[in-house]
Amino acid sequence: MTHCHHDDPSHAHTHEHHHHDKVGKLRWALVLTAIYFWAELFGGIWSGSLALLADSGHMFSDLAGIALALFAAWISGLKISSRQTYGLYRVEILVAFINGLLLAGVASLILVEGWSRLHEPHAVQGPLMLWIAVGGFVINLLVMNVLHADHHHDLNVKGAYLHVLGDLLGSAGTILAALLLNWYGWTWADPVISMVIALLVLFSAFRLLMDATHILLESAPHHLNVEDVQQALEAVDGVDSVHDLHIWTISSNRHALSAHISVDHQQAHPPLLKHLQHLLQTQFSLHHVTLQLEPKDSEGNTTYECGQHCE
Repeated sequence: MTHCHHDDPSHAHTHEHHHHDKVGKLRWALVLTAIYFWAELFGGIWSGSLALLADSGHMFSDLAGIALALFAAWISGLKISSRQTYGLYRVEILVAFINGLLLAGVASLILVEGWSRLHEPHAVQGPLMLWIAVGGFVINLLVMNVLHADHHHDLNVKGAYLHVLGDLLGSAGTILAALLLNWYGWTWADPVISMVIALLVLFSAFRLLMDATHILLESAPHHLNVEDVQQALEAVDGVDSVHDLHIWTISSNRHALSAHISVDHQQAHPPLLKHLQHLLQTQFSLHHVTLQLEPKDSEGNTTYECGQHCE
């Protein structure tokens, strides 16, 4: 049985630098969101606006989401024990799942309160509501700009980003409600727009929950077709068949593969392993790979393994 491992120090250094950069951005996002949460909360109470209070509730979920993202980023960098063979990367996915539940809970409360206010309208101070909503819109734009670079490849940052995106739409809706109230006196605009905001939030929560659940169930990544990977491996000279093929996601942008490869007796194993690893890296961006080579007619008594891990 043979093992081969490859770790790229420059890749590890780049990953560490990116980790610290991400934590710094999340801290800035947390400070900006915390400041304006209080402004919207007291402004909503003072003005009597449900849309503004809903937006402050959503901003509180932003605050909690970003705080959880920071917690996940911190804990994923902690020293791990020998029992945690994949490190603490999965904490990121658990936090993303909690964020999704939190978003759904906030949206449900907004829907209930909005329906109630449709039947029992409340007096609202439109001008105050407008100015606070505009301030919230600007803050959300700033926070989104801070998180934008990382939200495509980090599910946890994506969760925080979706919180803020929903809140940005909420602020835009609150501005619209304030304008309709000031110009036309339409008191129904405040609860109706708050309910529209809640539906948008529910949609974001559903997407985030589905992404997190997909990873927790160790399903194959969305961007990879398992049949395509198997066909590519079986097309390599010397490979007879591929079985027990598994592809799953450890955490955002960290995917793993394991497979048993039946090979011809005359095939030299080290060159074949190297070729298969290179194929998986270049064609499918799979760097955490474990392959077990087996002679075509073997009953499993002699095996050759190669595990490659690049972080």
